[in-house]
Amino acid sequence: MLRILKRACLTLLLFLPLTLQAQKASDGLYMFGVGTSFNDSTIYLTAIQLVPGARLNPKTDFLENRVRYSNQLKAYLEMNFVGFETCTVFFADTKKDIEQKYIKLRRRYQKTKNRYLHELPSDVFSFQQVE
Repeated sequence: MLRILKRACLTLLLFLPLTLQAQKASDGLYMFGVGTSFNDSTIYLTAIQLVPGARLNPKTDFLENRVRYSNQLKAYLEMNFVGFETCTVFFADTKKDIEQKYIKLRRRYQKTKNRYLHELPSDVFSFQQVE
């Protein structure tokens, strides 16, 4: 009886991290985007957003479909503003982590001379879930 109980506990401990990881991934990730152009002095910065369905690759801990998320921002900027933008997406699984990245990047861009920081609120641009 004790042997069966030990095996059951061991099996539970082995599968517990998998279930916790699945719950974390299903919540989504926090992200914001940055768009810049060599032909324009404006830097575009989106608001921090919780994107449901966005998840990290379990092997690399990097955002899956990150190119498609940055392409969403690129398409929006090219359609609404002048220039060919280079876009990137910053992400984190906690709001605290993404806010630290956001504040650090925003301060850096505000200090840059001859560059204008244009912030895009979430009601103007929001990332859509990528399948």
